[in-house]
Amino acid sequence: MTIFLYIAGRYLSSTVMLFCMVLFLAIMFDAIELARRGGGDLDGGFGALIGLAALRAPSISIKAAPFVMLLGAMWTYAALARSSELVVTRAAGISGWGVTAPTMAVAAALGLFATAVYNPISAAMLDRFERLEAQLFKGEEGLLSVSAEGLWLRQGDRRTQSAIHAETSNQDGTVLEDVFVLVFEEQDTFVRRIDAKGATLRPGFWRLRDAVIREVDQANPNAPPIRTEAPIYDLPTSLTAEKIIDSFAPPETIPFWELPGFIQTLRDQGFSPRRHVLHLHASMSAPLLFAAMALLGGAFSMRHARLGGLGVMALYASMTGFAMYFVFDIAQALAGSGVIPPIPAAWGPPLATMMFAAGLLLHFEDG
Repeated sequence: MTIFLYIAGRYLSSTVMLFCMVLFLAIMFDAIELARRGGGDLDGGFGALIGLAALRAPSISIKAAPFVMLLGAMWTYAALARSSELVVTRAAGISGWGVTAPTMAVAAALGLFATAVYNPISAAMLDRFERLEAQLFKGEEGLLSVSAEGLWLRQGDRRTQSAIHAETSNQDGTVLEDVFVLVFEEQDTFVRRIDAKGATLRPGFWRLRDAVIREVDQANPNAPPIRTEAPIYDLPTSLTAEKIIDSFAPPETIPFWELPGFIQTLRDQGFSPRRHVLHLHASMSAPLLFAAMALLGGAFSMRHARLGGLGVMALYASMTGFAMYFVFDIAQALAGSGVIPPIPAAWGPPLATMMFAAGLLLHFEDG
């Protein structure tokens, strides 16, 4: 138990230090990129850019966390090998599995912490970042909001703004049912309400069917609205299917504990929750992935420093880690496009990494 706690403590300190370095680099590089995009026009100067970049840094660090687990294990075991502590530990009769168990346990615990605690914090900060980024750099806010009461779409230009509410929709938000539209003109003046049984997005306009238009008399706002009916009513829009899909709340901006409810809401409203299901299971598989990466780093690094080749082994470990990440990224891309189911795409690469690392350790352990 003493050796277990000693190795676990060494590994934890290494990973925390590496993680802090990743956070610092993410903030610095992101602040420079934001400064380039903003052209120095952002109020508050570079300090405001640092604060804005700090909002996105946790989400970047989560993506880099598996590599932190890998590098932390390599660092820990290389240091133990250089000080001959690893040789003494093995001479005491502790197998390779016993030596790697502390790092795997710590990595799995860090994975649980990342999913249960760090993920909600990161999601809230990323959501805040994207809202500020949309206002400061794109001049717009989110176009779409989905809830249990239906969905809202916002559209318009400098002269006219429209808020569209629908009870249900198809998967890409281009066909709406049970619709009403609130139309505002300059200085947020309400001018009309349009109720319709359905709306279909066409190039440059929404085609509303069985529409009832209630127009406000601007000369006498207190008078009853002027009511007209139209079997077909075309509402101009600049929206496209791509803009609507891109306006969905990214899975990374939704806290882990709220994802199941949001997925159910998407299903109830007729949207495909594929990306969000993938993100949910990828978050749930984080402890397994972290433990697998720690085992991979340990399998490559457990050899005496006098035997040489630690640098080559570190290179092999890094290349293998990048290869595993590439496979994981490809699986997520395929799942996001609907080629493969999201659950196997989320759990398959961590399981494959764990089996590969276990086989590698058995090979180095038994020759």
